[in-house]
Amino acid sequence: MLLILAGITINALTGSDSAPAKANEAEQQNDIGSAKDQIALTATNAKLLAYDTAYVGNGISSTEVSNSVGRAVIKAVAEQIQGNNQVGKATIEITGYGTLDNINNDAKITITTRDFTEKGTITIEDGILTWGESKADAVNTAIGQVVNYSANNVNSWRVFYADNKQMFIIPTGIAESNYTLQDTSVTTSTVPKGNATYTNYSDDVFASRTIGTKTVTYGLTYNSRWKEKLGNNKDESNRSIATAYMCDPANWTRYVANNAPDGTYAVGGPTKELLAAAWEQTKDASGNYRSAGWQSSDVEAGGYENNKPSGLYSSSPIQRTILPTTTNGNDGLFNNGTSYWLASPSSNDSRQVCLVDYRGYVEDLAYYGIYPGNLGLRPLVSIPLSHVNVTGSEGNYSVSLDFVED
Repeated sequence: MLLILAGITINALTGSDSAPAKANEAEQQNDIGSAKDQIALTATNAKLLAYDTAYVGNGISSTEVSNSVGRAVIKAVAEQIQGNNQVGKATIEITGYGTLDNINNDAKITITTRDFTEKGTITIEDGILTWGESKADAVNTAIGQVVNYSANNVNSWRVFYADNKQMFIIPTGIAESNYTLQDTSVTTSTVPKGNATYTNYSDDVFASRTIGTKTVTYGLTYNSRWKEKLGNNKDESNRSIATAYMCDPANWTRYVANNAPDGTYAVGGPTKELLAAAWEQTKDASGNYRSAGWQSSDVEAGGYENNKPSGLYSSSPIQRTILPTTTNGNDGLFNNGTSYWLASPSSNDSRQVCLVDYRGYVEDLAYYGIYPGNLGLRPLVSIPLSHVNVTGSEGNYSVSLDFVED
C-alpha cells in the first residue's frame, strides 16, 4: 500500500499532468507569446517608418511601395532576430527571404521551445505578419508532388513552388527538346524570338491583362534585381528580347489548360530568383532547409553573372523537380534533356540567357544556341492559390487542383 501511495505521489510531481509540468508548459507558451509580441512591435514600427520613407520625397511609385515596405519590415525583423534569437526558453529563426542585402521573398518565422512550435510569415508585399502555417507553406512541403494538370499533350506536372498568391507547377521532364530562343523564321541567325524591349519587365510584361479568354491579374514577381539594375532604362539587347519572350504569358498560352481559371498563366521557365526560392524550400540530409545565398552575390551591372549554386545537386525526387535531371536525361523521371532555359538574362554577354543543368550549375548560353546534352524547355504554369486544394496534416500534405482538364 505504501508503494502504491509513493507511486501516486511521484506521478503527481513528475507526470505530464503534474503541477510542475503544467507550469513548465505555461512558461514555454509565455515565452512564445513574448517573442511574437517583440516581432509584431518591430514589424509595426518598421512598416510605419517605411511608409513615411516611401511617400515622402523618395520618388517611389505606387507600384513599388508595397514591396519596398515589405522588404523594410522583413529586414528589421531579421536584424532583430540575428541580434538576439532567444526569448526565455523560446528560440526564433527567420528563413526564406534571401539575404539582408537582397530580400526577394516572403520571410518564414519559426519560434520553438522544447514542447511547442509557432510558425509565422511576413509577406514581401506590404510586410503583412501572420501566425500559423500558411497555405503556401503547406504547398511548399509538397514540392515534387504530381498534380492533376494537363496541357499541350504534357500530362505529368509537379509542384515547383508557391507564394502567397500562386502555385507554380512544372513538367516532370523537358517538354520541348532542343529548344532555341532564336527566331527561325528569320534567316539571320542572331535574331531572337519576340521583338519587345522593356523597362522593368516584372511590371511592364505582367500588368493586369487579358490573354485570349483568360485574365492575368498578377505576374511573375521574381525579377526584382534585374529590374533594379535597369531602373527606368530600356534594355534593347538581344538577351533582353529573348528573356522578355520567355517571360511573356502571351507566348505560352498552349500550356494553359482549356478550363483553367482566370489568373492562370504560363511562361517559358522559372527565373533564376524563383529557382533559388524553390531550392530554399528543400531540406538537406540533416533535415535543415537549404540556403540559396549564392544567388544574392552574383549580380553585375545589367543582369545576372554566370555562377554555380554550391551544393545544388541532389538525387532525391523533390530536388530533382527543381533540377532538370540527375544523369543523362534517361533516368525515368526526367527525359528529353539535361538542361533547361531560365527566364533570366546573363550579364556575361548581350546575347546570353541563363540555364540550369543536371548538376545544378546555373550557366548561360547565347539565345540561339543548343547546350551540349540537349537544352530544352520546361514551361512554368502559375495557378491562383485559391484554386489549389491542400489536405492532410503537417509533414504529410497532399495538393490537388479544384479543376480538371476537359
